[in-house]
Amino acid sequence: MKWSGSIIAFFISALGLVGGVLALTRHALSQPDSLHYSVRGIDVSHHQGVISWPMVARANVRFAYIKATEGQNLADERFNANWEGAARAGVARGAYHFFTFCSPGEAQAENFIKLVPVTSSALPPAVDVEFAGNCENPPNRRAIRTQLHALLDSLERRYGRKPLIYTTLSASWLIIDDSFTANPIWIRNLYAPPWLLGALRWTLWQHSDNGAVAGVSTAVDLNVFNGDDAALATCVQRGVCEHLPGSSMASKR
Repeated sequence: MKWSGSIIAFFISALGLVGGVLALTRHALSQPDSLHYSVRGIDVSHHQGVISWPMVARANVRFAYIKATEGQNLADERFNANWEGAARAGVARGAYHFFTFCSPGEAQAENFIKLVPVTSSALPPAVDVEFAGNCENPPNRRAIRTQLHALLDSLERRYGRKPLIYTTLSASWLIIDDSFTANPIWIRNLYAPPWLLGALRWTLWQHSDNGAVAGVSTAVDLNVFNGDDAALATCVQRGVCEHLPGSSMASKR
C-alpha cells in the first residue's frame, strides 16, 4: 500500500484526537514501577536553559540524552555545555538528532557528525522520529524510510554503535514498524506502559514531558531504562543496548 503525505496527515489528526482523550488518564497510568524501572534518566535541549548537572546527578538521574542537531543545518546552542556538564557530573550521556522528513539523510548525518565527538564513554546516538514539529508536506513512507536508513547507517559507521530510534506510537506504526528491528527503540508514551507492534522491543521509555528534577529550572522529559545498572553500563561501554533484561512490560505489544 502506498502511503502518501495526505494519508499520513489523516492518521496524525486521528491519533491526535485519541491522544486528547487518553490525556485524561495519563497521570494514573504512565508512572513506571520503581521496582522494575530503577534506572531513571532525562532528555534535554536548550529549552531547559542552564542546567546544574551536579544537582541532577544527586537527584539519582543516571543518564541523559542531550539534543545536538536537527535536520541538515541546525545545532542546539546548549549542546556543548550540556555534553561537558553531564560528563563532569558522572551522568551517562548520549546525543540525539531530530530527523526531518524533508531533508536528505546523509546531509543530516553530516550535521550531527560535525558537532558530536566520537566518545567511548557515551551512550549510542539517538534519532528522534516523530510527526510533531516536522515538515508540513512530508513525502511518502518509502521515501521517509530511505532517508532514515541513510542517516542511521552513516551514524553507525561513524560511532561504531547502532543508533537508538526515539519514536511516538503513531510514528512507530506508520514509519518504523518492522523495518528497523535492528535498532534499539526509545518509545514515547505519556499515557500508559508502552507497547509496540511486530518484533519491536523498547530500551528507553519516555513517560513524562512535564517532570521536575533538581538542577533543571523548567519542566523536563523523564525516561526509564529497560534494564538494571549493569545493563546501562554495557550500553555505555559496548554500545549494546537492545534485548535487555527488564520487566514483563518489555514484551507487551
